[in-house]
Amino acid sequence: MSTFRNLRDPHPLGDGADGYLVTLEIDAGEGWEETLYVARPNGGGLSDDILATIIEGNFTGAISPLPPLPAPAPPASLQRAAFWLYLLTLGQTRADIHAALDTMLAANQITADYAARLRIKIDDAAVYERLDPDLLDMAQRLGLAADQAALDAHFLAAAG
Repeated sequence: MSTFRNLRDPHPLGDGADGYLVTLEIDAGEGWEETLYVARPNGGGLSDDILATIIEGNFTGAISPLPPLPAPAPPASLQRAAFWLYLLTLGQTRADIHAALDTMLAANQITADYAARLRIKIDDAAVYERLDPDLLDMAQRLGLAADQAALDAHFLAAAG
């Protein structure tokens, strides 16, 4: 039979089942181990004992909502099709990007060598790397992303 101690920080599950996520120490016969435990009404045994302990107020900390989940991390790269399909949702085609490069080149905003390198990356990349400095530079020049965080948001949207 399992026993517990040091119940603390109960978080209501918020799923309509009146359960809690708690931190506690549990001994299932092999010594005390700290763990997270989900206690639900009518769960029987240990679950019912934990809920009774919460109702009695025999815990440390406070009953508080579950902390928000961390924001998802943007993918490190995008496959070619996902990249261009997402740009299409922004109203940008490959031809638009090439035309923008031509305009920048004509206005002496970029060098011919840099324009050539960008064209190769645009046309021949199998994947587009989120941390590629050229990709960030292009996104900034095109007004699509002011900084890396904005580019990260685009990668998240494209991957979703």
